[in-house]
Amino acid sequence: ASSLAIQSTAGQVRSESRGEQIVTIPTERGWLRGILNSSSNSPLGIIFLHGWSGNRAGPHQMFVKLARRLYGAGYTTLRFDFYGRGESAGEIANGTLLTMIQDAQVAVDWLVERTNVQRCILLGICSGGEVAVGAALHPDVVGIVLWSTPIFARLRERGRALRKKWGYVKEYARKLFRITTWRKLFAGQLQFGIILRVLFGRTDEQPMRKEESDANRVERKHEADRKSITQPADAAPVEALERDREQLEAILAQFMKQFAKPVLMVYGTNDPDTNPATAWYRDIFESTGAPHHVHLVHGANHSYYSVAWEQEVFDVTRTWLEQLASESAHN
Repeated sequence: ASSLAIQSTAGQVRSESRGEQIVTIPTERGWLRGILNSSSNSPLGIIFLHGWSGNRAGPHQMFVKLARRLYGAGYTTLRFDFYGRGESAGEIANGTLLTMIQDAQVAVDWLVERTNVQRCILLGICSGGEVAVGAALHPDVVGIVLWSTPIFARLRERGRALRKKWGYVKEYARKLFRITTWRKLFAGQLQFGIILRVLFGRTDEQPMRKEESDANRVERKHEADRKSITQPADAAPVEALERDREQLEAILAQFMKQFAKPVLMVYGTNDPDTNPATAWYRDIFESTGAPHHVHLVHGANHSYYSVAWEQEVFDVTRTWLEQLASESAHN
């Protein structure tokens, strides 16, 4: 660790230029090093979440640039290195998508407890966006920003099965209020075996063709895109995801049932992950009722390696944040 890695129970190590402070955030595994821009002008804080092999600066300093601009606009910002990354404690081999999600949750708690921030936005790029999804149900998180974010933990098949199952649950709930359903019940015409298999068995083996067709309409439309999905540039490798597969599936299941907060998704049109990921997330958000907006940066790659692309990402993100802050102030 560098000479700056001096731990402090108060969280603050020293002040830097542009209102920046180097901070230490304690966790059960070890401390996290971060940069805080604390403002008293807004109760909304933005927490930046870097990708799998990145650090708190973001690709070509994107997090640094946007954090400073947002601070200048009156927001509090926090960007930190995940456990095992950058200047934080731990080894890279000990950091997983699950530990990154846990780090983000701790960072939200820390920011709310140590500053005037009352509500947080999680902004992540690539795997950092997956982290934002995993930590999105934190009660102090009021929205998420996903830049070039792949399908969460590569669980697209699991997500599709869960969406099917909840679609069937909703459909059967609606049928309970139909008089024809009760007539079939008293006449002994309801096929309970099929219903139980749909709700509690494998959703790909049940014969309810009409409901299955409805549930899979969007899936079939994007099937070619899903089959062509590749490993994102800065996403967690498969072997790292397998360690915590059961817990990640549980996180996704809760997210798909409960998440209804605003979302901004930004992707480049030349990122191979764009079509499958935006389709997958859009399906979830439409199902849960989460307000969401997708912005495509024409010609951009995964990390927006162009001044024009970078500026477009910044402008879209800042406009979305300002709109969200304005709506929150009036609620």
